[in-house]
Amino acid sequence: MTDSEVKTLLPDYLESSLPAEQVRVVEAHLAVSSECREELDYLRRIQRLLAARPESAPPGLWHSIARRIGVEEAVEPWKQFEWVGKRFLPVLAAAVLLLAVLGNLSTEAPALTLEDYLNAQWDEQEAEMLTDAELSGGVLQILQSR
Repeated sequence: MTDSEVKTLLPDYLESSLPAEQVRVVEAHLAVSSECREELDYLRRIQRLLAARPESAPPGLWHSIARRIGVEEAVEPWKQFEWVGKRFLPVLAAAVLLLAVLGNLSTEAPALTLEDYLNAQWDEQEAEMLTDAELSGGVLQILQSR
């Protein structure tokens, strides 16, 4: 038998639930395989640890656990929202700052309305008129009032 085949039989060997023929084969293999002997020792340690565990919980264990849970919940009810201040708000601030910077990077000139265009044209014509002709004071007052 191979080591892997014997390892699959070891739990049954420990429980004494193998037929006599298989017991002889496993014991013969254990005599020559140190790896299988180590596996058998490991399984025996697990059995001893399981046998040594207490049958029931110590008295008062569940009461003390429930009391500690109640104290923790009463002391720090807002603790569950701590991540908002530590992680979410800085990310939100960075996003707002990034949007503000990217919004001001526009290379396009601001859109002009028809009124802006006409006012700009009128101002140029008015300036030409003032430089080309000598106007009376009354006309200048009218033009300046616009």
